[in-house]
Amino acid sequence: MIARKPLAGFTLVEVTVAFVILGLAAGALVSVLGASPGRLERGHNQMRAVLAARSVLAELDAKASLSAGELSGSMQDDVRWKVLVQPYGKTPEGAGGAPPLTTPYLVTVETAVRSGQSAAAASLTTVRLQARMP
Repeated sequence: MIARKPLAGFTLVEVTVAFVILGLAAGALVSVLGASPGRLERGHNQMRAVLAARSVLAELDAKASLSAGELSGSMQDDVRWKVLVQPYGKTPEGAGGAPPLTTPYLVTVETAVRSGQSAAAASLTTVRLQARMP
């Protein structure tokens, strides 16, 4: 009698299990990488909103005078901003009852960016001193 040598290879069950594992790994990879462009766009819009708010604050610093009130506008088609300037606290009197040399203002800048499918907003608040004009 001739002894048969068993054939080397994989069974149908082993191949099926390997395909299931491969499918799960591919599905997880696609879900992770598929969400990345949206996250990247949201992060980019958030960065643009913060930079726009800083830019508006820099423009306010360049102005000669600062007074209480509200301003709004847009920088580009998808960037909107709003500035709210309010007196900050109680202005103390200077020496001998003289008016103070500076007036503090609370400045809040809010920006909104909408681009593509995502939107982002930023709000910066600071205190600015306005020198009293003689």
